[in-house]
Amino acid sequence: MRNLDYKPIIIGNTANMTPEQFTEVRKHGGIGIPYTMGGSDAGKVIYPSKYKGATILDLFYDKINQDNPNYKRLSGNDFSLERGHILEPYIVELVRKKYEEDGYEVEIVNDTSLYRHGEIEIDRNGNPIIEPLTGQPKLRYGFFLANLDRLIRLRAEGEDWSDWMVLEIKSLSGRAFDTIENWRKGIVPRNYDTQVRCYLSTTNLNKAIIACCWGFDKDDLACVDIERDIEVETYIMDSLKGFVEYNLINQIEPDITSVKMTGEQANYIYSKIYGMQPENKQVLKLNSNAALVDKVKFLSELQKELDKANEEVKLLKDKIDAEGSSILPLLEGAKKATLSLGNGKYVYIEAKSNMKKSRNDEAVELLLPEAPIYKQTVDTKLFNDYVKKNKIDTTAMYIQPIDNYRISISKEYDEK
Repeated sequence: MRNLDYKPIIIGNTANMTPEQFTEVRKHGGIGIPYTMGGSDAGKVIYPSKYKGATILDLFYDKINQDNPNYKRLSGNDFSLERGHILEPYIVELVRKKYEEDGYEVEIVNDTSLYRHGEIEIDRNGNPIIEPLTGQPKLRYGFFLANLDRLIRLRAEGEDWSDWMVLEIKSLSGRAFDTIENWRKGIVPRNYDTQVRCYLSTTNLNKAIIACCWGFDKDDLACVDIERDIEVETYIMDSLKGFVEYNLINQIEPDITSVKMTGEQANYIYSKIYGMQPENKQVLKLNSNAALVDKVKFLSELQKELDKANEEVKLLKDKIDAEGSSILPLLEGAKKATLSLGNGKYVYIEAKSNMKKSRNDEAVELLLPEAPIYKQTVDTKLFNDYVKKNKIDTTAMYIQPIDNYRISISKEYDEK
């Protein structure tokens, strides 16, 4: 459950900070936050990457070693960053001109505040969760800091001003033809989309505009609206929360398998937002072809037969289970036995539990609130690692199975 009645917390002003001071403040917010995350970090957690400096492992070691003077921070493409800062004022004026030509009155503010996410974590009853050491309400995403490029609002003739929106400025090489084409179509690169959704979450604003420029003509500019989506946002922010609270605080290296699964889910969400087919699954439209149509129809019929056979197999398994339950009382309490069929023939009988104990996620959250809890369930590997490391008795956290057994009978065999 989320509490969306909040405002961002201003923890500083970047206007007069040197780059070194800004870097230092971003480490701990200037107020002792153990680990912080920013917009450019988010995509590294959500989407797997093979590029040096852009992976979750790079981010992990970058974060845990950031106070070590012998550790060289990963800076990425320094020229791209420098180019972005140089061009930012120019792009802002292009944005202003674009919307003015479209008939809007435009107000743009250079917001130099450094914001901390201010949402207060609440329990199932909607009450604030209190930090035991400080006595203060617990911030759900207090690790996240945001420094916006600009704020913007628009007013069409005869209408009221719009609400304030985040304005994020990006620049791009004029040779990145495929990416430019996507920008023209309103498709934002996934790491930028993630970054801006984190900013909307932090500021509690409902809309952002991402402006990207790749040249010096007004047509070399794309402005894409990003509407806030609470479900997508929560997925992103909870993933970042898990990375901070489990991996960084416990200094446990991220599991690549889990990262890939997270990335697949995120790619699906991203593709759905922008109306695209999932990555590497673009659909090819084919013209009618008689031979192909015949083969597809034949395969479709085979698939129907397979589905029918599978259903029959399921019914047989259910019948076997039902008949097996009547055998259990005759085994005299044993779970394994041999039975003579006469004429020197035997079978081996085993009663196997048909249910495994399952974890009660509500009990886990109640008894172990600091464990890595995710949106729909508890990540099994992370949870087990946490329990093992802290030597926690988990008996009360599981729903025990009922007496439900499946009878397994071997093939006949001769007495030996």
